[in-house]
Amino acid sequence: MLLYFYDLHASDEKKFNQIKRRFYYQFNKSNLSKCALKTKSVLYIDDIYESEADSFFKQFAGQLVAHKTKCESIEQIV
Repeated sequence: MLLYFYDLHASDEKKFNQIKRRFYYQFNKSNLSKCALKTKSVLYIDDIYESEADSFFKQFAGQLVAHKTKCESIEQIV
């Protein structure tokens, strides 16, 4: 399993909202939206979608910061 951590960046609120709209529009059109457990800034996906997720985030180079980590399990605490 993979965890992607991301943070959108823009110089002002108007640009931020444009990036955010474009990001989530593209995300909802992709296969990632069907397989991912997501929160505001974290995606949890299967390993088989790694290349698709990497390509998706590269579309937004310069507009977000993204990191990924591989994990064996995730537990909900609360």
